[in-house]
Amino acid sequence: RSDVWSCGVIVLEALRGQQLFDKAMSFIQQVELICTGALPPPPDETSDAACGFLALCLCSRQRRAGTEGLLGSTWLQDELSAVDTPHITLARWLKLLILWGKGCVSERVERRAFQGSRNEFEG
Repeated sequence: RSDVWSCGVIVLEALRGQQLFDKAMSFIQQVELICTGALPPPPDETSDAACGFLALCLCSRQRRAGTEGLLGSTWLQDELSAVDTPHITLARWLKLLILWGKGCVSERVERRAFQGSRNEFEG
């Protein structure tokens, strides 16, 4: 379930456009921030469905959704259904989301990713 929490952190970072734990000066300090620090809220314009997805990921370990719960979430289903190709996978979509958050995605890469080009985001 820590992978689910990490997925939530990655999505939150992409939505906010910044890393959440980049203030740490050392690995130990980063671990302390992760274990004890409160996460910032998503941006105000974040949809209710996306906030629901984050809640599934970032809650306590006992209440945290499994991968099946994430795959069935309204936000993820809406996002995946907006893609016009059957070749997109969750892993490719998450990689693209990370690149968007970093402002690294060009129009060419976006187009190729959503047209099912397997060499850009496979792995």
